[in-house]
Amino acid sequence: EYAASLTTQWLDGSLMVAPILSEDSRRKVYLPAGEWYHFNTSHMEEGPTHLGGLAEEDEIPIFVRPGAVICLGDSVQSTYDFAGGAIEIQVYTGADGSFELVEDDGASVNYEVGRVRTTTFRWYDSARTLSWRAQGSAGDASDPGAHPYTRVSVRLFDGRMQSSVFLEQRDLQDGGTITAQELSVHRELQV
Repeated sequence: EYAASLTTQWLDGSLMVAPILSEDSRRKVYLPAGEWYHFNTSHMEEGPTHLGGLAEEDEIPIFVRPGAVICLGDSVQSTYDFAGGAIEIQVYTGADGSFELVEDDGASVNYEVGRVRTTTFRWYDSARTLSWRAQGSAGDASDPGAHPYTRVSVRLFDGRMQSSVFLEQRDLQDGGTITAQELSVHRELQV
């Protein structure tokens, strides 16, 4: 009930976003019951709790629920500007989760008749496995704006370690799986 009355932060899917609204750069964040990751790290908090302190100049406090599968790409002004190439999939362990990436040609309204490519990413926590499958087509490669993502970088946040691996172009388009054990071989850094 308390969280529902807050107007200075919001839950967007699995992300709790709490922008800095004070001139003195003090953050005030309420995390509801349960575990929460600090976005882009393996550092965790246990809710319910209130977090405070000074924020960094470029910080927007974001917290993530376990089981979140988050897709990140380059910033663009419109879908027409998607360059294709690589995307980053972030998996926050602790629960099962999924995400659907829907791509269209970026230039037409063909998405209205189902001309899209949907890639479904699923994290199975007990098996510690990420799988993905692409279906459909965003359009002919010669269509303007038809630049689907072709590679994926996976980052796994598990509360102790952060791992990442880069998968080759064919892997994203064909679908596939990767286990946490495979990711641990490619450990990027400890958090």
